[in-house]
Amino acid sequence: MPVYNAANTLDKCLKSIVEQDYSDFMVVLVENGSTDESYEICRKWAKADKRIFVTQSDAGVSKARNKGLEIVSDKVDYFAFMDSDDYIDKTMYRRLISQAMATDADIVFCNFIKVIGNGYSEEKIITPEYKKKL
Repeated sequence: MPVYNAANTLDKCLKSIVEQDYSDFMVVLVENGSTDESYEICRKWAKADKRIFVTQSDAGVSKARNKGLEIVSDKVDYFAFMDSDDYIDKTMYRRLISQAMATDADIVFCNFIKVIGNGYSEEKIITPEYKKKL
């Protein structure tokens, strides 16, 4: 997960990950030159949970994701991308992994909810056409 100036959202994001009902995962936080307390928050979470690893980069979001992939590529069967302002349902990883294993899929995906402004949310539906294309 690329992390850049995410002090306001990072705790909620990481809490949603560590509270998953599926626990066999690792989290790679790639701190990307933040000027706020993001790096300290990353280190706090890594100290509290052995599944969380922190590294640093200052090359932008795409290179941060690639750096994370390099770290996990020989350690995991599946990986997920998240942004530091995302948070997830506590069943998400279990449900995605179960679906991947049941169907021998190379990729699985799910719908999401985009939170806009003062709590208004709009569900973005992945259309059947999009699923077929994938």
